[in-house]
Amino acid sequence: MIKLAVAIVGMVFLSGCAITGEPRSENVVYNGDDYTIQNDKFRDSISVGEVSDFPGTGHFTYGGRLAPNFSDKSFKEALELSLKNVNLYGEGYNLDAKLIDSGDWSDWFESSLGEKSRKIKIEYTLKQPNGNTLFSKTIESEVVIKNNNPLMPYNITQREAAEKSYAENIRLVIEEINKI
Repeated sequence: MIKLAVAIVGMVFLSGCAITGEPRSENVVYNGDDYTIQNDKFRDSISVGEVSDFPGTGHFTYGGRLAPNFSDKSFKEALELSLKNVNLYGEGYNLDAKLIDSGDWSDWFESSLGEKSRKIKIEYTLKQPNGNTLFSKTIESEVVIKNNNPLMPYNITQREAAEKSYAENIRLVIEEINKI
């Protein structure tokens, strides 16, 4: 019985040392199924410019960056693919993205039970071909998930919350562009 208790405690402890990763692109990229372009001037005309301040994800707890976050490069790829899926990606206008707040949870052993969310704030700037700013707006997204599994490691729960919040953020910026 003692061996079983030690094994369970060891597994719980090591779950915090589990490998994690960035949000998975397939869970974040906006697929555009119900999207209709309202302003044809943006059709196939927005490229992704500078993407900055996305911290990325360390692979182990001791790395200090366990929280699932995009790197600059991977967020740019997700944003580009999202724009392609709604027929906005192309040449002309330039969309920059700067992470303001990733809403990270603690990187050290936090409960993942109950309702959890990540409030993500990204500043987007859409520039005209001549370089003038068309709009600059901070988009905030927060999607709440519910975890009732006490054995689910917090980093896995946080990854799901991050994916859903990043996906919502991308959807919201596409809606903002559509309103212009």
